[in-house]
Amino acid sequence: MADQSKIVTADVVYEDEGFRIERLREISPFGNNSYIISDSRDIGSVIVVDAPLGSESTVQAIGDREVEALLFTHHHGDHWQGFETLRAITSAPAYAGATEINLDPDKQIRPIVEGQIFKLGENKIIAMHTPGHTPGSTCFLVGGAVLTGDVLFPGGPGLTGSNEDLLTSVKSITSRLHPLAPQTVVLPGHGGTTTIFESRWEYAIFAEKPWNDLLKGDVLWQPNED
Repeated sequence: MADQSKIVTADVVYEDEGFRIERLREISPFGNNSYIISDSRDIGSVIVVDAPLGSESTVQAIGDREVEALLFTHHHGDHWQGFETLRAITSAPAYAGATEINLDPDKQIRPIVEGQIFKLGENKIIAMHTPGHTPGSTCFLVGGAVLTGDVLFPGGPGLTGSNEDLLTSVKSITSRLHPLAPQTVVLPGHGGTTTIFESRWEYAIFAEKPWNDLLKGDVLWQPNED
């Protein structure tokens, strides 16, 4: 668990000619990541993705840069518990998936539609609706990286509450994320990174095996076999 008395330093996990992505890794007791996206040629303006507990670290990493938007991958509380910490430094609009549920109306969250574009300079961040973990789960394509929230992790999909949700999540992964370029860097809402190439390979092994029609929860593409 993260020590909430400790400020976590941001690390640059992706950079190309257009974008720079900084990660605050596992800043909450739930191991949440928060991300700061900027134009690699002009980092004076940023977009923040997710606001877990520990967002004091995010605030410090932002410094005097201008926040243009707050993007949320889904509605689960561990991704929102630092919302007021960010609100204390910015009035930038906050967005979450248009089909998301259980959003606090007091937060005045704006809906994200499929394919919606958020711009930083001349660069485009593209929203991808990827339901399964939650109805409105949204991933964000940022150059050659994709921020996946709790949809896709190294080794498997995010937690699902039913087999139907798992199948929906797998469809989102295989139809929306796996067609991305194989070198695309996957930046999830918790833990470390992977690539689309690695995820495709892991899933291919999983798909060859019989599926239990009750399968749900924390699923691994390659479960340990005793």
